[in-house]
Amino acid sequence: MADGGISGVSTGGGDFAGRDLTKMQITFSAGNLKELYKRFEEERRNNVHFNEVLEELDVFQRQKSNETVVGLEAKLRAGKKTDELIEMAMELKESYSKKLEKNKFFESAQRINAYLLGYARTQFVTYVYPEIKKGSNDDKVNMLMNQYVIQPMLSMLEGDTYGFTPQDIHGILYFLTGNCFIKWV
Repeated sequence: MADGGISGVSTGGGDFAGRDLTKMQITFSAGNLKELYKRFEEERRNNVHFNEVLEELDVFQRQKSNETVVGLEAKLRAGKKTDELIEMAMELKESYSKKLEKNKFFESAQRINAYLLGYARTQFVTYVYPEIKKGSNDDKVNMLMNQYVIQPMLSMLEGDTYGFTPQDIHGILYFLTGNCFIKWV
């Protein structure tokens, strides 16, 4: 059993399966989203369930522990956001969380969400957060958020079957805020 196989059975260092073996490896790019949408539709249609959370997605679902401000509302208040925006942010975060939960048993949906969360975080931290740190006004921050996060994601999502809207993208940002992946101060 030097190769980790079953006693008396040689796998030649490769895979061992009793019947069918399916392997998947996905690298991400915006072009892969269309393929993932197709897979998601097929998985949904065929009721193919996936019983674990991918590590790439699990990272975003756990709140980072190194934050002193806890909770979405407190974070947005610290960022001097209006009550109306805070109320909307809480609703959009909840809506996105429900969409995430609803499709958690489909591997392709998890991969779509992991990609979108990672993309939104990277774009926000790279292009929007530096302006927040400079003390730029909300108009400039919103313009940059639209330019570097919302519009590019809408372009990537064009024709998706998952049903993402601009509000869902905002929900992604507030979900990331609530879990300490992006900051508003």
